[in-house]
Amino acid sequence: MDRTEMLAAIARIETLPSFPDVLLRFQNEMSNDTPDISKLAAIVEDDPSLAARFLKAVNSAYYSRTKPISSISQAINRLGLVETRRLAITTALVDRYRSFGGMVPQFFWTHSIAVALTSRSILELGTHSLNDEQKDAAYLACLLHDIGVIVLFHLFEHEFTLEYNKQINAGGISIENETEQFGINHPEAGEALAKNWNLPEVLYDPIRFHHTPSQAPDSSQTLCRLVHLADFVCNNLGISRLETRIATEFDESAFEEFHLSLQQVPDIIENVKVQAQAAESLVTLS
Repeated sequence: MDRTEMLAAIARIETLPSFPDVLLRFQNEMSNDTPDISKLAAIVEDDPSLAARFLKAVNSAYYSRTKPISSISQAINRLGLVETRRLAITTALVDRYRSFGGMVPQFFWTHSIAVALTSRSILELGTHSLNDEQKDAAYLACLLHDIGVIVLFHLFEHEFTLEYNKQINAGGISIENETEQFGINHPEAGEALAKNWNLPEVLYDPIRFHHTPSQAPDSSQTLCRLVHLADFVCNNLGISRLETRIATEFDESAFEEFHLSLQQVPDIIENVKVQAQAAESLVTLS
């Protein structure tokens, strides 16, 4: 099956849930100059499963600082709009796709969330010119960067299982092998699914080029490098969707992009360990 046929097959996938509508409604309200907290709370409360997971997450060890929070409105006031948006995105995706993720969904989503949280640490430790909208886009791109893995697993379950095990044994990921075997690799499959979901265009390149950020258009290289760097750090510290430490090719321009120094590496590593614990706790909420 060549790339054109693969893209057509992805467009016909009906076995995966659609992108959560609640997130689109939530994002629309957040895009207003003065978002209405009562409306945001109502949007989350319209999805009982999401509301329950959201409150459990807010009251988890990662977020909880004082007495328990019992309502969505109270949670939004406590967290603030920016953190609320990120937590809503995270909990909605895990809630909708917790049964998916290829071979081991728990490892898949722990890795994805850890990459998203790590991207925040990179932005805090480094210097950059990203605005708030771009930071939000980066966070979602990190959560979705490996979504193409789910696509390939569902289209080629047996073959991709074999490829998955090869990657574990080899201790690394080869998008070249994926392309040769399936006609498309997981970054390309992820971009195709994002387009089918009609997600914002700003997400397409970071998903497609998260392994090869220097190949991205100039206009999106900063976001691509951020996702690439966060993914690389998590993978090499063993916070991987393959349930083991894996090596991935590193584009040094990603480190240079955010003006990070070697002296900051220990701080980055320590932050990532904390983020990994937070990611695992969010995934395992019942």
